[in-house]
Amino acid sequence: MDNQIPRFNSAASRFLDAAFAKIINKLDALSKEAGKESIRMPAGLFLVVDKDNGGDATSDELIRRFRMLDITSGSIIDFYYLGWINYSGGSYEPKQELEFVLPDFQACRMTLKEYGVANFGGYADLILVDVEIDTTGKYPQYFLHFEDAIRIDLAKSIKSGDIPSLGEFLDTLINAAEEFKRDEPNCGGTYYISDKLGLIYAKQSLLTSIFDKWGKFIGANTLKHLAVRKLGNKTEIYPGAY
Repeated sequence: MDNQIPRFNSAASRFLDAAFAKIINKLDALSKEAGKESIRMPAGLFLVVDKDNGGDATSDELIRRFRMLDITSGSIIDFYYLGWINYSGGSYEPKQELEFVLPDFQACRMTLKEYGVANFGGYADLILVDVEIDTTGKYPQYFLHFEDAIRIDLAKSIKSGDIPSLGEFLDTLINAAEEFKRDEPNCGGTYYISDKLGLIYAKQSLLTSIFDKWGKFIGANTLKHLAVRKLGNKTEIYPGAY
């Protein structure tokens, strides 16, 4: 599919600052460390709304797990809450670490639709997507591979009983990522763990491998039932645009 050029408005700026710009910076760092022309890493994007804007119990729990998820993931997979401002580590410390901003979230949804990612369960979704840097040209190029991405409607899956609990489900994802880390010395050079950032990266897509390992923990048939694949288009994002 043709790359989709994103269209942004002013309301999208904080969302882009919080996600795409950080992704680009980490890809730059990984590329310099690895010394490879093209590498990919997986990223987790959460679409979640707070209770004041119609969120449910799953949304609320996912928001409360923000800091714990960041710690337990060990940075193997980077997670981003789209449409939320992360105040942790900043000079301004409000009562909560995250603040939901509805215009930012709406801008995020509009941007994803431009990429072909049209569906949202309404409360709490997880999207796993490969992000890539390609340095073979005159300037580095950066891509989001939504054509290979995975989406899970967390709220719907918990209400239906397909997921016993949000905490257990997220733990299975972390355990799958940790298995990559344990296997890395014997992976035969198919993927690597960054010494500096701890992030997992490879030349080719890692999502299928992560999906297969994840299925070992949660059950392959269950995961295939929950997951929607091939969400949208391969999309180029640009440094300095955010």
